[in-house]
Amino acid sequence: MHASSGGVAVDVGTGSGAIALALAQEGAFDRVIGTDISADALAVARINRDRVAALLRSPVEWRLGADLTPVQGLAVRVIVSNPPYIAFSEAAALPPSVRDWEPPTALFADDNGMARYEVLLRGAPALLEPNGWIVLECDARRARETATLAERIGAYDRVRVYDDLTGRARVLVAQRRAHSGSDAI
Repeated sequence: MHASSGGVAVDVGTGSGAIALALAQEGAFDRVIGTDISADALAVARINRDRVAALLRSPVEWRLGADLTPVQGLAVRVIVSNPPYIAFSEAAALPPSVRDWEPPTALFADDNGMARYEVLLRGAPALLEPNGWIVLECDARRARETATLAERIGAYDRVRVYDDLTGRARVLVAQRRAHSGSDAI
């Protein structure tokens, strides 16, 4: 993914704000927006932003709301998210350090863990600039299924899944088509 400078970056489900703040420090965006359904998470993100404010190259703002709702109407260069992707049936198999620490809304999704991917991949083309990018952390068990979903939507030219440092398929990267002729969803 090679983005030119400028534009808006959005981190959906920002939680503590770590990804949004990394984008604001390392990227070259006009602004970065972190969204979350939890006001408590956004309070933590604000504290974290204040702690690293001197290091940020882009202004960062926080918006309360679910999925892409807080950024409707914007033209966005990149959307990133580490959405909830664990199926409710998999809860018992999670290590207690994860299951008992993270809020359930940050971990679990309906439709066997695929519900948030569906919402994000279908909604992103309406917000992404032509050639804009969506980058999603994936559950390695569902990475191929997530890529197939993106391909089926038909609004993306390039869909790729990348491995993490342990060799597991964990990151989906898709680029919105430059033309709008076949962007029907």
